[in-house]
Amino acid sequence: MNELIATAGVFSAGATIGAMLVSHRQQKLSAHLIDGRRIRIPCTAKLRHTSRWTAGRFVIEAGTWEWQPRSPKGELQTLPPDLTMAAVLPQGSPETRKRHLHAMGMECTSSQGDILIAVLPGQIAYLAMALPSTTRPDVE
Repeated sequence: MNELIATAGVFSAGATIGAMLVSHRQQKLSAHLIDGRRIRIPCTAKLRHTSRWTAGRFVIEAGTWEWQPRSPKGELQTLPPDLTMAAVLPQGSPETRKRHLHAMGMECTSSQGDILIAVLPGQIAYLAMALPSTTRPDVE
């Protein structure tokens, strides 16, 4: 019985430390974004009609953004400057589930065609703030 309690305590402590680390990373990213400093969001991107995802980083700095692919071998080496966010796909949608079980997706439009970007849920808000949106709320 004591072993079970000790094991549960160790798992609880590990979960608490993990949650604190994730929370600290989110606070740090938010502070850097507010200050206008450069932040890097790891994500993957692909053209809708292709099957291969290209891993890279979405770099946001002082109102501008840039795509940095991790490897020169990926299909999507650059993202067009006219990239706009069309929709946010739900967590675990079929398009992004192939890439990562917990990834959320953003469907974007551009002159090159539709582009999908997969990113972890806690970081999708930073991409949504950096990209212009094609859907604007009605203002009365």
